Amino acid sequence: PSASETPVVMPGDTTTTLAPGETAPTTTTTTIPLVEPDAANFLVTGADNGACADQSEPTIGNRADIGERSDTIMVWRVNPVANQLAVLSFPRDLLVDLPGGHKGRINGAYRRNDPSRLIDTLQRNFGVPVDHYIQIDFCAFERLVDAVGGVEVPFSAPAYDRGSGLVIDTTGCVRLDGDMALAYARSRHYFYENPLGSGRFKEDPAADFGRIARQQDFIRRLISKVVNEGLYSPDVASALI
Repeated sequence: PSASETPVVMPGDTTTTLAPGETAPTTTTTTIPLVEPDAANFLVTGADNGACADQSEPTIGNRADIGERSDTIMVWRVNPVANQLAVLSFPRDLLVDLPGGHKGRINGAYRRNDPSRLIDTLQRNFGVPVDHYIQIDFCAFERLVDAVGGVEVPFSAPAYDRGSGLVIDTTGCVRLDGDMALAYARSRHYFYENPLGSGRFKEDPAADFGRIARQQDFIRRLISKVVNEGLYSPDVASALI
């Protein structure tokens, strides 16, 4: 600009000039209040831990790495004022920037009984803050399902997963007890009869995404049953705690 012109940087990093006698426009900053000031985020992980279960159970299997990873990573956003719960699931193989400057699967940020690395990873990659942490192992999951008397899940076809121990040999609404509910929630290689009545089974191509969908559907059914039938039951209260 010439000596009679003054460069001014406007919002959006756009540079303009003012003629002699002109004044630069002013901008104001508005502080937007929190939309949900009473809401809180809970990081929920499912620990692959069978320490309190019989290792011969089909849902546990003979595994040497139990307790070393989490196949289930969720953030539950709880809004007590609106009486709402939102659940965001993260696939275990999701590629992220890990603390330390290298890339890897989000599952690699999990440390049993130490959520700090995983919390940092969620904040670093997604801007999701965490207020509280809950770690659920095999036994806690089974105990809660059994405390409400099992959870009903509809099946459009017989299904199985040899890895998790899931066996569903019928169609329609099936009541899953704690052991079979665990097998259903952990199922990653989910096979279902296709076409129905053929005796031939097809694996769900969605893999982890299919498991996430089944887990979130199961959570809705479980929470609904806890709220509607079991909040005042001592067994349910104990399992929830």
